[in-house]
Amino acid sequence: MEYFDIVVEFVGDITSISPTILRPFLGTIFIILIVKAFKIVITAMIRDFTRNKSKLYGRVHSASMFIDIFTVFLLVLFLGRYIDNISTFISLFISSLTLALKDIVVNAFYGIYIRKHKTFKIGDRIEVNGVKGDVVNFSRLTFDILEVKDEETGQSTGCIVSIPNNFAASKHIKNYNGGFKCIWTELKVNISRDADIEKTKEELYEIVNSIDAVNKVPIEIERELANIQTNYKIYYNDCKPIIYVDVHDKYYEFDIRYLMDAKKIRNVDDELWIKIVDADKKGKIALYREK
Repeated sequence: MEYFDIVVEFVGDITSISPTILRPFLGTIFIILIVKAFKIVITAMIRDFTRNKSKLYGRVHSASMFIDIFTVFLLVLFLGRYIDNISTFISLFISSLTLALKDIVVNAFYGIYIRKHKTFKIGDRIEVNGVKGDVVNFSRLTFDILEVKDEETGQSTGCIVSIPNNFAASKHIKNYNGGFKCIWTELKVNISRDADIEKTKEELYEIVNSIDAVNKVPIEIERELANIQTNYKIYYNDCKPIIYVDVHDKYYEFDIRYLMDAKKIRNVDDELWIKIVDADKKGKIALYREK
């Protein structure tokens, strides 16, 4: 405190500001600077000692929140020394802050709500207010998503979109990983009217069932369903791929319907098309071609 008094006296001589005003003002600045330096050191230590980098974000974020809460406690404790009735000060302070920073308070509240109720988590693909993307960060007032293209199999655009936390209550949120990671998707394949429907369907079944990622889904879904059916009334009679046929004037339309992680659909469709085109070249199926 001796050094602090020297600083207060020095600044007071320069500015002619009363020490009564300078003490809480300079003390607040010193506390914030010290805590800021402490946070940098702690973050560096966590980064150096965390071997599993997938856990790094969560640990740094948790430590940052704890330090911020501790900072508020220190500031209230410090400033209370300069106020006769600290309880009155705290009440007035909170009331004034709530009125002046209503949106910030609401967003902070819903930030806690999202984490507690796990509305969505880091890595989930969601769509909010027409914006679709993968959740990459939670902050005190917003959450950030890495935008993907509009279509179901959309890939990242590289654009980070920050969304206020209160959107979790005021907007509809579509979570593609909410119950479990997989969603139903369809790949449409047009086949010539000269082709044998049954043989074509058998060949397409053989192709889709040859994809490892597709084969693993039914096992994963059954395991996940056992865990989530206590919270959601979700029931799937069959999780295996199924193919539907629709008849058009010039071709048959085969819809290959299968369950897949929303983030992997683009890659699986690519693998399917490569095998379908190869089967067409070998004469096993007959893709429709405009004449």
